[in-house]
Amino acid sequence: MSVPNLVVLDGFLPQFKIGTTVKLKSGSPDMTVTAINSHWAEVQWFEGDNPKQKIFPMAALTRSRKSDG
Repeated sequence: MSVPNLVVLDGFLPQFKIGTTVKLKSGSPDMTVTAINSHWAEVQWFEGDNPKQKIFPMAALTRSRKSDG
């Protein structure tokens, strides 16, 4: 069975799926999850017209109210 937008690594079921909108628990702009592994999520967002990208620990992220997933 195939599940779209779900990445499973070594028996790990991710907290967020790719495309989920998240924020840092401490506060941040809305960011989109672009890659994940068992402890880290790569996210992207914009500051004005400038795209930004960073890797954060999964424990530091929470689902944004804008999130579809």
